[in-house]
Amino acid sequence: MNIGMYVKHPLVKEYSIEYREYQVEAVKKAIKSDTLIVLPTGTGKTVIAALLTAEWLFMHGEDAMVILIAPTKPLVVQHEKLFRQTLKIGPFDLISLSGEYPPSKRRDLWNRKIIIATPQVVYNDLIKNVVKINEKLLIIVDEAHRAVGSHPYVKIVEYIMSAYPHITIRVVALTASPGSKEKTKNIMNNLNIKNLFILSQYDQKIKKYFPGYDINPIFIHADTYFYYLIGLLKRYLGHKVDEYNSLVEHINRDLKINQSKISYTYIDQRRKDLEDLYISGLSDTRVRSRLKRILYQILILDKLLSYVETYSYKYAYDYIRKLQQKSRRGAIAEKEILGSSEISEFTLILKKIIEENTVYPKLKKLHEILSKETFERALVFTSIRQVANEIKEYLLHNNISCNILIGQRKESGFGLSQREQINILNSFKKGIYKVIVATQIGEEGLDISEVDYVIFYDNPVSAIRRIQRMGRTGRRRRGTIFFLIMKNTRDESRYWAGLKKEIKLYRELKSARPIGYNNIEKIDKYIMGAKVEVSSTTSKLMDKDNLIIVDYREHAADIINLLKINGFNVVLDDLPVGDYQIGNIIIERKSMNDLATSLVEGRLFNQLKRLKNLKEYDVLLVIEGSLSEFTKRSSLPVFIGTILSILFDYKIPIYLSNNYHETFELIKNIYKRVSERKMPTIKLRMDKKPYDIKDIQKFVLAGIPGIDNVLAERLLSHFKSLSSIANASINELMNVKGIGKELAVKIYKVFHEKFIP
Repeated sequence: MNIGMYVKHPLVKEYSIEYREYQVEAVKKAIKSDTLIVLPTGTGKTVIAALLTAEWLFMHGEDAMVILIAPTKPLVVQHEKLFRQTLKIGPFDLISLSGEYPPSKRRDLWNRKIIIATPQVVYNDLIKNVVKINEKLLIIVDEAHRAVGSHPYVKIVEYIMSAYPHITIRVVALTASPGSKEKTKNIMNNLNIKNLFILSQYDQKIKKYFPGYDINPIFIHADTYFYYLIGLLKRYLGHKVDEYNSLVEHINRDLKINQSKISYTYIDQRRKDLEDLYISGLSDTRVRSRLKRILYQILILDKLLSYVETYSYKYAYDYIRKLQQKSRRGAIAEKEILGSSEISEFTLILKKIIEENTVYPKLKKLHEILSKETFERALVFTSIRQVANEIKEYLLHNNISCNILIGQRKESGFGLSQREQINILNSFKKGIYKVIVATQIGEEGLDISEVDYVIFYDNPVSAIRRIQRMGRTGRRRRGTIFFLIMKNTRDESRYWAGLKKEIKLYRELKSARPIGYNNIEKIDKYIMGAKVEVSSTTSKLMDKDNLIIVDYREHAADIINLLKINGFNVVLDDLPVGDYQIGNIIIERKSMNDLATSLVEGRLFNQLKRLKNLKEYDVLLVIEGSLSEFTKRSSLPVFIGTILSILFDYKIPIYLSNNYHETFELIKNIYKRVSERKMPTIKLRMDKKPYDIKDIQKFVLAGIPGIDNVLAERLLSHFKSLSSIANASINELMNVKGIGKELAVKIYKVFHEKFIP
């Protein structure tokens, strides 16, 4: 790659890419080995992607292929535009793909040299065998900080590495900030990357190209109304925390909560802990329901407090009105909150503030900043769509031209289509709008043009989000970053916490040097023989022992992926009943939440009837997940009753699976037994003569060692039902003649002890 004032390369258009030393250095390193490139926002990571693509195509000719994955459609469009502007490629050498193209049409588009697509499209097409891979493949992962957990980025790289072990694969990932040192290692491990290339905004190689920015935190002191409202909320929230702690102390002191630590994650963990206690029989239904209601009320109050402290009076009042609507429909938790003296007073004051058109302190300060004539373009960030819209309306009312940039439309609420997002960005670049108010969509990757001001209306604790927001200014001329902070609120705490995390992040990344550090062990993910087939058969059950047939509507991409990378022949088809077929075995898979939902909606027993009517097939029902997922929607006795009905009324065997990994192991072993022909079929159904319901109930109890038909009848006569027996305490069981303590403990354990395979 020859260099001058502009990059000179056989596949780069003349005078299209300005030469920057750090970009060329990153390309040289990444083209030789799998690399994570970490550069500040606005330093031209898309240009690096284009230069990598040019070099890869030049090196490998007709065998070369490039897949660039970006998280959103606007980013895909942006990358395509830059590639076409800078690279010497034919009109049909590059295609951008998104969910707008149906899979049937995408199949014919995967023969291009360069594919730019969203991750879900790439992953779905890989699973369905739509993708055509060349011998020399470059995968470029944009916004790579997302590559954690089960994100499609991780699945794509894992699948390609496993399914195509004989081709040359290079993985290059790009991000402004991967997170902590541990998260960086995790991302690199997930993407099968060995080397790291990092430059921060403070590096001289970067600084000489960018003017930078000034940081200006503004601490806002509000009026007495503001702090009085907060005081009312905090007082009532404290009452609820005390009520919860008083109740839970008698069950488990460790489950008490600290008001200063309240967050959704913190409270949700307490809810899960309570479910575990209930399932273990250490909490009764009444106490459990009351505790869960209080936790729900704590979340409501904490959310309301956040809205007042950080966002706006109007947004907080809109939330109160939603609570009032729920209360009128009979919601007990909301009615209790609204009936308290503190929240009644809070609502009256807030209503008066709204009626008097009192301007929220942050909005007033924002208008003051944007009234100056010292800027051409400004970008205001907030995390909530409705608040973004409120800011827009306020600024427009005060003669400041602006628009909002938010995500796509959701089922509830408003949003922008991808075309609308792109049009707004283009109008901003042309100067039609002076201010853009953006949610999180404005933080990642999008070319929002040069802005003079970046204004933090709220203060995210995440170091990544802070860095991405700040990187929107100081690219071509020196910019200014404003943090709007409500004094003596959580807003101030979040500002300092975010600053601390940002400093820690830079220190950790700096310690990860030198460039090209290589301390992550490469995991060998190359598994041979992952053959994939796509069926074109008609909609009927098939009897092929050498295939695993998966219904195309089954949302188990994780299981399908595991099957394929472990070398199984997987066929997607339209199964009229069930989710998987192996030989003459039909497997219906339900999550605990699905089971509860289908039961509540009345669909479950119709589904079971259809499964039962499959006379020529053996049927297995797999129920996946934690029992607490079911009891969130229903109760333990209902679960037991449902399981017993499935087993004895419909005679369908059940396998309880903890997660999709365990379900995969089950399917794998069923396949193994069928394919090895150790048995002509796996007989999962017991051909017993039908019993009436009384016989079935006694049969269930008589399965417990020590219980004969006489004792079974006594238990049923005393408790009236199996569910009552399941919920009985040890002392209550001992009230039945012939049931001693040892046998009572055994019965209790059968119904309450966790099953460990």
